[in-house]
Amino acid sequence: PEQRLADMLVVGMIPAAIIGLAAKKWNESTRRGTPVIAAALIVVAIVIWVVDRLARHERPIESARVKDALLVGCGQAAALTPGVSRSGSTLAGALALGLKREAPARLSFLIGFPTILAACLLKMKDLVKAGGAGEGAAFDALPWVAGVLVSAVTGWLVIRGLLAFLRTLGGA
Repeated sequence: PEQRLADMLVVGMIPAAIIGLAAKKWNESTRRGTPVIAAALIVVAIVIWVVDRLARHERPIESARVKDALLVGCGQAAALTPGVSRSGSTLAGALALGLKREAPARLSFLIGFPTILAACLLKMKDLVKAGGAGEGAAFDALPWVAGVLVSAVTGWLVIRGLLAFLRTLGGA
């Protein structure tokens, strides 16, 4: 089961990796306006609400298949648009497949970890190459490392809390 889950995590990373690398420059410059972000927030909120109401919430995470991982990965790719929640879009995709509430959350967070780590490392490479935040500034790794560590710990605590909450809703 662990190998199967690891394989699905790799499959789930593929859509975001392909789209993220192919559209990096366009994504950073074109889709940053307030109207795009506002529209994305509204659309994703409606999609999550509708999907959660219509979903069957029957399947455990062990029943997840490669196509499920690909759909969750497509949710991650959609989240490259500012205003689209990565966890929200991946949860909506997994819930649409009939997975129990806790299963999509776990799948979303598990698939998200290596994707976010890869994006973070790419951005770190760009920062180091650019010499820091401003013209002529030296890159100081300490604040960056501290930020990553604080984000990782608080993210882990929030995920634990969310999964516990989803278990209390039933369907987990």
